[in-house]
Amino acid sequence: MTVSRIISFVCLKGGVGKTTIATNIAAYLAANRRETLLVELDYPSVSRYVFSEGELSVKMRRTLYDVLRSRLIGAPVDVGGAAIKCERWGDYLHVVVGGEGLGRFEKDASRTPNWVRFLDETLDYVKRLYKFVILDCPPRFGVLTMMAVYASNYYVIPTVPDHLNLRRAKDTLQTIESFAESVMAPGGRSVKCLGVILNRRRKVAHHTEMVRKAWEILGESVFRNILGDSIAYAVSLKEHTPIYNLRRSYRDAVEQFDALYNEFMRRIEAIEGLGAPGGT
Repeated sequence: MTVSRIISFVCLKGGVGKTTIATNIAAYLAANRRETLLVELDYPSVSRYVFSEGELSVKMRRTLYDVLRSRLIGAPVDVGGAAIKCERWGDYLHVVVGGEGLGRFEKDASRTPNWVRFLDETLDYVKRLYKFVILDCPPRFGVLTMMAVYASNYYVIPTVPDHLNLRRAKDTLQTIESFAESVMAPGGRSVKCLGVILNRRRKVAHHTEMVRKAWEILGESVFRNILGDSIAYAVSLKEHTPIYNLRRSYRDAVEQFDALYNEFMRRIEAIEGLGAPGGT
């Protein structure tokens, strides 16, 4: 019987490529025949990446906002009814679009008892349908991000190797650890850090030094496989297609993501006692 691994992608600073990494990790999972649900809490990031405007208007029936709003007012909840597919991304990937009302929902939910459980309870309806649920969180530790972390087994922190972003990555790690200890642990819940992903590394001395600094500051939590600053991701976004579909034109960038994905899976296996940790 399928039981989902639920993974939040979180960073308390925008502009680090969080959505790009989360969306392509979901695409790789699906390409490997793992049923995957990609949930957009940072609207309209994922939906803009996966779908063209015309596709979305045709396919979308319900949004995450509609689902969470139903939960808030005590109406029937059907997150499966909000999951939609895009053929370019394969048969094993479904997306739940965030919707324009998420900001309003955050304000309403924060005045409701036990709001931190809303997303977790909503995902109960699909946990046995998908092997992986990927949650793309807003770049702040607000209501939606806290709900996502509470619902998750794991979290990943994408960042960029420079002084400011490494500080924010460390802040993100400490904030989630504090939240897990104060809010999750009393109820017997936990969430584990899969690691910190360094993105948009440039071939300059400053970034090389910052990569070394990241390992000093964050230790083994830093992924050994690093993503370079490549135009391939802009092309992927423009064409609404996974990075692996650009292998012929952008081989180096795709091979970097191949290696990152493989390390991502090994880290899960290591935590779950199925294999050994480490990069390539």
